[in-house]
Amino acid sequence: MVYLMFIGQLNENSELLQDETVVLFVRKNSTITFNGDLAALSQYKFGTIRGYSYGRTYDKTVADGVINKIKLLTLTEQALRMLMMERIDIAPSGRHVGKYYLHQLGLQASVRELSPPLETVPTYLIFPKKNKSDALRRRFNKALQSMRDDGTYEKIYQTFHPLLEENLSQEPRT
Repeated sequence: MVYLMFIGQLNENSELLQDETVVLFVRKNSTITFNGDLAALSQYKFGTIRGYSYGRTYDKTVADGVINKIKLLTLTEQALRMLMMERIDIAPSGRHVGKYYLHQLGLQASVRELSPPLETVPTYLIFPKKNKSDALRRRFNKALQSMRDDGTYEKIYQTFHPLLEENLSQEPRT
């Protein structure tokens, strides 16, 4: 099994896929503001995905106990639903991942992104060490490099990235 997520300690990662901007989502009617200092948000409840890293800044703030009202969840969709049910106040996420699920759940008009973003972090395809997936990881990296070398990767990215941004403001397909 492979996962697309931020790099973890118990996994082997592919070559860099892309950089992802980590943001904080809140309900549209929320009075929460963000000036770039996570400590200023310490009184709020965060919904985070178990085993997921939101970058060094966020992870250090949690490790230091500054942010300590955390509900550990399994899925981004779950975090966004809990945000709407007012069971959490803030849902950190990669911008594209969060916007994708907001669109799929039909919640894009009910949630807003706080500014500024937390940080931009590298993303990888993750291969668990325990599953002896080293050969698969090497094949994936070789194919990825080949796609970068011949321009296929950039062409795919340029084709779908603008479509993702454009379509997130539209109603989800049923």
